[in-house]
Amino acid sequence: MDESAATLALAIGARVRQQRQSRRWTLDQLAEAAGVSRRMVVNVEQGAANPSVGTLLRISDALGVGLPALVEPPRSKPVKVTRQGDGAVLWSSESGGRGVLVAGTEPPDVAELWDWTLGPGDRHGSEAHTPGTKELIQVQQGTIRVEVAGQPVTLEAGDAVAFPGDVAHSYANPRNEPARFSLAVFEPGVVRDHDRRLTMPDAGMLQEFLAGGQVDAAVFALRPDYRAMLLAVDGIVPGPSDQASDALLQAAESAAAEALRGQPVEQLPHVAAWREAYRAFGAKPKRTRNSLEALLRRAASGLPRVNRLTDLYNAVSVQHQIPLGGEDLTRYTGPPRLVRALGTEPFDTVADGVGLTEHPEPGEVVWCDDAGVTCRRWNWRQARRTQLSDDTTTVLFILDALDPMTDEALHTAADDLVAHLFRLGPGVQAARRLIAAGPAPGEGA
Repeated sequence: MDESAATLALAIGARVRQQRQSRRWTLDQLAEAAGVSRRMVVNVEQGAANPSVGTLLRISDALGVGLPALVEPPRSKPVKVTRQGDGAVLWSSESGGRGVLVAGTEPPDVAELWDWTLGPGDRHGSEAHTPGTKELIQVQQGTIRVEVAGQPVTLEAGDAVAFPGDVAHSYANPRNEPARFSLAVFEPGVVRDHDRRLTMPDAGMLQEFLAGGQVDAAVFALRPDYRAMLLAVDGIVPGPSDQASDALLQAAESAAAEALRGQPVEQLPHVAAWREAYRAFGAKPKRTRNSLEALLRRAASGLPRVNRLTDLYNAVSVQHQIPLGGEDLTRYTGPPRLVRALGTEPFDTVADGVGLTEHPEPGEVVWCDDAGVTCRRWNWRQARRTQLSDDTTTVLFILDALDPMTDEALHTAADDLVAHLFRLGPGVQAARRLIAAGPAPGEGA
């Protein structure tokens, strides 16, 4: 690093350390929240690294302060002027490319103004930023190629483009002469998201909710081998499908293809067990498929991309071959219960785009709370009332197991789900409870 870059790196390091220590976070906690290695955090705080723009964005988002707060000198004046040559150079290339942050506002709604130069053949790729981020570009000189979520557009001098910054995108110079463009970035609610993550309840409250969960004796009489793993999670930072969730789904699609090589889906042991369980309470598994079978049948043509939370648990369901449902815990009225239905319980659903109330068949196995049915036919269809939304931050997951799935395999699936969920926010907390016909110690995080 040259002298100016070294000075900037030391300043950034001091601000990161101050922000981390003010939150009483350890190095490991910041690394996990930002999705970077502990070594990278150490290097940044010591000024020994020249981190990429992407790394600085992840760290600033995790701290809830916005990128300008890390790279600009502190100023108390309401009008902030950046003189020519004083902007923070946060990216550079061997062919003369530079990404310079020339101005920015403070949280909660952060705006950034960049001056970019791309040398011949230069390309800068950016991962998806926080939800709601918007970007604007105007080309000052040359030609640039902007690609947003796989959609390319070529811009000449004077052209401009607006696009969402919360999806993967890149800027490239396809010509043999330099290109220059101005970039404006708007990142809303940086502090609001951070504050929401800091005000979530502790794990004890989640465990208290799970303690009220029940599986009725009539259900165990139907399938004594049934086990329910209840997992309550809070502090999730919502977001659209991204590269990480897409990679999980691609891995799940590959795992499904391998599992189904040479055999139909209904012959997979756990799927076959669930088909038999459905028949036991009068359901026809060809008409109402359990959630695992439904996902496996879609895997060949591509699993749905919904949002990163739903994508994550669908991928875990397919990878571990287990029915797995997720519901908005804040919409629950009382604890979850698995019962044989009377046939009078209300079920809030949609048909042909119109909301309506249905009722389960008498004897049907249903999950419910004090307000009605939350999921029909064990794990077939969830209620509209408790379904996940793009703003959900607190979730109840239910993992359903029958023989031949072992307790060890069930816990492994839950462990995998929790590990992925912890990457969805710095303050994610989880509690779990295993319910089985006999004594089964399974509480914890």
